[in-house]
Amino acid sequence: MRGALPAAFAEPSRLPASPRPQLSIATAIVFYHRFYSRQSYDCYDRFRVATTCLFLAGKVEETPKKIKDVVIETHPQAG
Repeated sequence: MRGALPAAFAEPSRLPASPRPQLSIATAIVFYHRFYSRQSYDCYDRFRVATTCLFLAGKVEETPKKIKDVVIETHPQAG
């Protein structure tokens, strides 16, 4: 299925719990859908876009995480 997020996004996080994580996740989903409503899946890596959306959503919803932590969580094999 094109555009589906990997299972790693659905797994429990190793990061400390945020007071409002569901709101940040929902915001990230909105960012992701809005981005791809104007762009092609063929032009941008969907995993990189999803990671960026999660990072930006944390900033917008005042539940920021370090970029290093976000990348490690979304791409555990790279860590």
